[in-house]
Amino acid sequence: MIEAVYRSGVKDLLFLGSSCIYPRLAPQPIKEKDLLTGLLEPTNEPYAIARIAGIELCESFNRQYGTRYLSVMPTNLYGPDDNYDLENSHVLPALIRKFHPGKIAARGEWDTVFEDEATLGAIPGDIRSNLAAIAAFHGHAVPEAISARGPIAGYGPAMRIWGTGSPKREFLFSDDLADA
Repeated sequence: MIEAVYRSGVKDLLFLGSSCIYPRLAPQPIKEKDLLTGLLEPTNEPYAIARIAGIELCESFNRQYGTRYLSVMPTNLYGPDDNYDLENSHVLPALIRKFHPGKIAARGEWDTVFEDEATLGAIPGDIRSNLAAIAAFHGHAVPEAISARGPIAGYGPAMRIWGTGSPKREFLFSDDLADA
């Protein structure tokens, strides 16, 4: 694609990379000089290598042809049409998807919880149990469709979050990147 852009006479290009191009164990915060200093995360490796190749290609076109192809690495993006699946989404969509139904359950608005599930996918049993606990804590009735799927968690209004909490992340709304 980069070569096709060049052949079309385009002199300015913005190539988007990804933070996954940096080594898995890169020091935090990551610096540009950390690129290609260690092993990549195995689950991201093919994607990361393609992005690194694109960065290198942009730099080569700039040197050889005098183009102005810029490579930028936006931070973690989220937004409309993201993956909000409660089993395999990225961190911020998972947090949004967990907290939003939790807030709705705290208000006892179960029809809205069911609409969320119909739109964005199934709510797993452990999260249903947490929603039931949140609603009960706030004095709302829990519909059979929720309470029948698992015991109510005994620790009050809480939502289980993945990970240890130690990684540092930055997030950017996708529309804000597009505007920039």
